[in-house]
Amino acid sequence: MVDACFCHQLLRPSVLVLAQAGVPEQYSEEDARAWLARRPAFRSIAITILHDLEDLNSKKLAECGGICISGGNTFNLLNRLRRSGRSDVLLSAVQRGFPVYGMSAGAAIMGHDIAVAASIPEADPNDVGLDDFHALNLANGWNICCHYLPEWAPLLRQEVARSGRNIIAIPDASGVFFDGTAPRVIGPDPVTLLTAEVVMTLPAGSRLNL
Repeated sequence: MVDACFCHQLLRPSVLVLAQAGVPEQYSEEDARAWLARRPAFRSIAITILHDLEDLNSKKLAECGGICISGGNTFNLLNRLRRSGRSDVLLSAVQRGFPVYGMSAGAAIMGHDIAVAASIPEADPNDVGLDDFHALNLANGWNICCHYLPEWAPLLRQEVARSGRNIIAIPDASGVFFDGTAPRVIGPDPVTLLTAEVVMTLPAGSRLNL
């Protein structure tokens, strides 16, 4: 459902994939392309891998219908994006309404920061030694937790208390669609909002009051 929602937004049937979250020894850029191509919603979509983030510019955007930022190590992705100096290109694209799909690590960097990636049971190792966790901040100051399981709630509440940042917790089968209005839960599974006061579960179709 989330894939189909993104593909419906594409400006043309082509997508540019940013696969820099992958650790090459474990998951190559070609692995990312092949994995995406097997997903039903992408079978009629032309998929191009952007090998070097420094090549992300307005010309590249004009050649594709949307951007997919695939998963892997969240710290690796943010580090490579920051070193490329192309964060502003992504921010500008989103602000213009250009379709951008964040998967796993690609979704986590849409939050205020990525500290939550180190606080969950399936934590990413910070092998690149990143010490500034500030990310793209495209979720109204909230942080984003991917692969969420309900039993993680106590740990995430601790992270909220530590950081002062509320968390949008998204399970594997679902997503959150931001389009300039109130963000919407894309199902089938509910999304959970965690604040210092409450843990709120919102079913598919719900609007998020962030």
